[in-house]
Amino acid sequence: MSKSIADAVIENFDYITISYHAEADEKLKAQVKQRIMQFHNSTIVLKINVMMHAEYFDDCVNFCNWLDRQHVKYIPRTIDRENLNTHAHEYTQEHKDWYAKYWQKDTVENGRPCCGGRTMGLCSATRFVESKYVDFREFEGWHCSVNWYFLHIEQQTKNVYHHQTCQARLDGTRGPIGNLDAANDLISGLRARISNESLPLIVCPNKTCGCGLCTPKSKNRDTLLQSLSDVLVNTDIIS
Repeated sequence: MSKSIADAVIENFDYITISYHAEADEKLKAQVKQRIMQFHNSTIVLKINVMMHAEYFDDCVNFCNWLDRQHVKYIPRTIDRENLNTHAHEYTQEHKDWYAKYWQKDTVENGRPCCGGRTMGLCSATRFVESKYVDFREFEGWHCSVNWYFLHIEQQTKNVYHHQTCQARLDGTRGPIGNLDAANDLISGLRARISNESLPLIVCPNKTCGCGLCTPKSKNRDTLLQSLSDVLVNTDIIS
C-alpha cells in the first residue's frame, strides 16, 4: 500500500487490521513498517496481527520487538490448521516458551488469544477467571452468539458469512448464509426474525474455535442468554 492510498484509508475508515507475514519480500515488509507508523500517527484505530511463521520465527520476534519500541500494540498469532486443534506449523519448544512468556502462561499448547487482544471472562460451575489467552478451544455443540457480532463478505464471490473463519450457519452446518445479489432476502429474513422475536443463536458445528473465540458461548443455552442480558437491551428476541 502506498502512502497516498493509506491517506485515503485514514480519511474514510475508523479501524483497520494489518497482518504481518515474515515470509514476504523484504521491500514489502519495509513498506509495511512505513504504513504502520503512518497509521499509528493518525486518528485511525490500528490492530496488528503478527503471524508467527515457524520458519521465520526470529524475524517475527524481531518485528514484535520493533513494535514494542514504537509503542504499537499487536497480537502474536500462531498459524493453525482450519477447524483442527493443531498448528499448521511445527513450533519448537523454544517457540512455545516465547509465546507462553508473552501471554504470561506457564505453558501454551493449542490454545489461542482473542484476535483483538480482548480480556475474556471464563467460567465453569466452580470458578470464574479473566484471561487474554484461552487454553480450551473445543466448542462443538455449544450455543454461541457469533452471528450477533460478526459479518463477513467475500468480495470475489459476493457470498455472505456469519464469520470469515468459523462460517457457522443456523442449520448446524458451515457455509455462506446468502449472497449480495440476493441481499434483500437476507435483510427481510432478519427483519422477520426480529419482528417475530425469534433471533436465533448458533449451535457450533466446528471441532474447534478459531476466530470468534471472544463471542459469548456456553454449553447451556440459558446460561448464554443470562450472560447476553448484560449487553442487550431486550433479550426477548432471542430464540
